[in-house]
Amino acid sequence: MTLTKAQLDLPITTADATLLEILEGYCREILGKKPNKPDIVFRVRELIVGLLPEGETSMDRVSSELGMSVRTLARRLEEQGRSYREILDDVRHQLALQYASDRRLRLGEIAFLLGYNDQTSFNHAFRRWTGGTPSEIRAS
Repeated sequence: MTLTKAQLDLPITTADATLLEILEGYCREILGKKPNKPDIVFRVRELIVGLLPEGETSMDRVSSELGMSVRTLARRLEEQGRSYREILDDVRHQLALQYASDRRLRLGEIAFLLGYNDQTSFNHAFRRWTGGTPSEIRAS
């Protein structure tokens, strides 16, 4: 599929500016204040937050965005005592708690925003993190 610059510049008629503002606020809260010299963990978290809605949060993609090999990224994270999988899971967990507390977001939307293929996968992850389902947490 090829699009012209003019087509790419067209506004998205279904865009929800209010929702975008809410979601960006949650992401800023999760990431915290940007350090003067962001370390590798902060940079990876920042990239993951941006890539989650695309569903493309593979270590290959993140390492490519950082301009390094997967092995170099793994080594640099290991030096910080972290793993890529652990960081991805932590970001999803924190955002899931934020999103689930906002009743304006449907659970299917939350699953999509966190990069899950379906709501069932999201529910399983949420249960692992919290011991309950998103619906149960919302009801309490």
